[in-house]
Amino acid sequence: MLNAADVIQQALTVSLADSDDLRLRARLMAGDIRIGRSAFLDRHEVESEYEYKKQAMQDGRIMYHAHIGMNDIDATAAALTRVAPRSPEPNTLPKIRGVVAVEV
Repeated sequence: MLNAADVIQQALTVSLADSDDLRLRARLMAGDIRIGRSAFLDRHEVESEYEYKKQAMQDGRIMYHAHIGMNDIDATAAALTRVAPRSPEPNTLPKIRGVVAVEV
């Protein structure tokens, strides 16, 4: 069994690709892909999460952000129930739990 020091030592021996090359390849892979709008953007009437955050800063509002997602929907649903247990009324989770609440 590997211990933490062994894992770190092994990681340090891995040769990494050139970062400029990685960025170029990522741009080529992305091509003309455009990310669509989300319910969050529509709800807050903004064009991007960046625009939302800039506006919140200008307004002096504190923002909360959480990203919860697994490789499949069942694992994601299970994770969401641990972070935001069902509330007494549908879709009424405390704001500190995040802007967008999902009942699972």
